[in-house]
Amino acid sequence: MLSNEPKRPIAAAACPMGGRIRAVGLAAWSIAWLLSLGGCGFLAQWKTNGHKVGPDHVAPTAAVAEHWIDFNNPKLISSQNGVDDENWWKMFRDPEIEQIVSAANSNYLPLRIAMLRIQEARLQRAIAVGNLLPQSQEFFAEFQRIQNSDNGNQIGIADLGNTFDLYQFGFNANWELDVWGRLRRQIESEGAKVQGTIEDRRDVKLSLVSDAISAYIEIRTNQDRLVFAHANIKAQQKTLELAESRFKNGSVSKLDVTQARANLEATRAAIPELERSLRVANNQLCVLLGLSPRDLIAQMGWAGVPNTPDAIMVGMPVDLLRRRPDIRSAERAIAAQSALIGVAAADLFPTFSLRGTINWQSFNFPDLFESASNAGAIIPGVRWNLLNYGRLMNNVQIQETRLERTIVEYRQAVLKAGSEVEDAMIRFVKAREQIASRERAVAATAESIEIATLQYEEGTVEFDRVNELRKDLVRQQDLLALARGEAALGIVAIYRTLGGGWGSADQVDANCEPSPPPPETLAPQSPTMTSLELNPPTTADRSPTVTVRTIGNKTLVPNNPYQPLHPSVDARQPVSLGRPQPLR
Repeated sequence: MLSNEPKRPIAAAACPMGGRIRAVGLAAWSIAWLLSLGGCGFLAQWKTNGHKVGPDHVAPTAAVAEHWIDFNNPKLISSQNGVDDENWWKMFRDPEIEQIVSAANSNYLPLRIAMLRIQEARLQRAIAVGNLLPQSQEFFAEFQRIQNSDNGNQIGIADLGNTFDLYQFGFNANWELDVWGRLRRQIESEGAKVQGTIEDRRDVKLSLVSDAISAYIEIRTNQDRLVFAHANIKAQQKTLELAESRFKNGSVSKLDVTQARANLEATRAAIPELERSLRVANNQLCVLLGLSPRDLIAQMGWAGVPNTPDAIMVGMPVDLLRRRPDIRSAERAIAAQSALIGVAAADLFPTFSLRGTINWQSFNFPDLFESASNAGAIIPGVRWNLLNYGRLMNNVQIQETRLERTIVEYRQAVLKAGSEVEDAMIRFVKAREQIASRERAVAATAESIEIATLQYEEGTVEFDRVNELRKDLVRQQDLLALARGEAALGIVAIYRTLGGGWGSADQVDANCEPSPPPPETLAPQSPTMTSLELNPPTTADRSPTVTVRTIGNKTLVPNNPYQPLHPSVDARQPVSLGRPQPLR
């Protein structure tokens, strides 16, 4: 009993002549049916596509605008050379942003997940490449003790007795020849998937950098708003003291005091919400840096929103097809699916295989290694699923439908990308326009307060005028801080939707391998944390030009949140994260 002996095919001679004729006729009819239902087209592709059935990948087309809607806006520079600033975040001239980007790229866990997916895709492609070699290669060795029935002894081994031993070992191999390109199409598909995972990693990295910088800007924006709020609290406290003094002197009614106190408490009530927003942005940044929640603000200190340039380079709409990772990934998905059509189409044709075995068999172990114990076979074979042609053809149509779907998804991604860029551009442009108006509004309101306060002291105006101006100043300063933050976030959104800098799209990430796993905990003295302990940039490097307006020897609110609202108010004084103290 030889368990590893290949099964013998049924000999054609065992069939009557009529049976052979009917078998040949059925085969001929099946071949004609196959060719009539599409086989001819696949055979034509096989001849022109390097002996591979199925279509070769063709880059899809998509609707792209010739230029941006606001291409004439001086704040947006359209250039045929694209965006050449790969490290675009350096335009903020903020070294803390550079340190945050570096730390995030080192510790962000989803980025490592994306890198592991690349490795997995590469291993899948390696498996597909290995299938070009003999798919089954095995060594076997076994020992059998056989006991025959006394009443049904097997023919040919009666002299061995009812019980005997059988020793054998050898090698088997089975090789499916890639005649129709099925295996090569599978390699193409897996290769496109590898490239798609690389683009997915770039997309994760782009989102990481954008989200980290956005969280940092949110922190600085809320710090600006807190600085304004505390400065206003101090100024409103002085206004309350003035109203109380005049009330004690009998110059005004108690209504002035209650109005001043209500205005002061309303401003104080805004502080907890600003502190909450600050903490939320801090925690979000911790996640992006791969850190457990901790107080990063204590390390970064207090500073203003980074400066934004007057104009930025945005390239041309067609650049999106080459620069955005999600669009490039969608194009690679089309290539992968296109190759799968060839994989499915190859199943319509016969499969040619070559099997071989070589082994040594003996009833006595000492004789196992003699040449007389050697046996072997070479068995060419053909398999063809003629009766399953409808199912196979439906599978081809399924793959073709999936290809059409991925093409539509690609075109939708291009349309969505263009819309996102336009949204980001208008966000930046309008925020920049708001800043100048907000600065003038703050300066004018501050000047009005100074004038109204002097007139109130002289008794020529009612307290309502002073109180309303104080409320308006709080609102205008808060809107100014938000506009500055919105302009900075607009730049981040532009480069995020553009796909990052121009250079990042042309770099081949061929050596992208998973990094060593990060430690489960990062001590405060780790390099990542140390890199965040930077001295904040100077006011000259970080803030716009300061325009100070004065009346006599009194300083008014300029266009800079760090310029004191009052000669005795230092708005850059650090404030604790838990409960900012009144500025002194």
